[in-house]
Amino acid sequence: MAEPPKPLTSRADRSWEREEPLDRNRIIVTPSTITTTAAALADPTRLRLLLLLHEGGLPVGELADALGITASVGTYHVNKLVAVGLVVTQRRGRKTLVRRRHDRWRQVMSAFE
Repeated sequence: MAEPPKPLTSRADRSWEREEPLDRNRIIVTPSTITTTAAALADPTRLRLLLLLHEGGLPVGELADALGITASVGTYHVNKLVAVGLVVTQRRGRKTLVRRRHDRWRQVMSAFE
């Protein structure tokens, strides 16, 4: 049986550079997933998009209108969030519904606890 990863103890501890998963209450994340997710969240438009999705799903066009951007730019930002797993999309006729993945959000945030 593999030994669980040791918690980071100091800045001198460089174990975070390895791709070993960190176990935070049985939620597994790796340093690279934290990094790519943080990079996706570094854009203010994507943060605003996630805030709009807090209560439920919205079509890409409505998200774009609410953010004051074009639908193609909205799709670009949605795709960045899909790539890191923070949102999912679903086709509904001619529209694409975007929903936030609350479980994934909790996974990422738990890495900082």
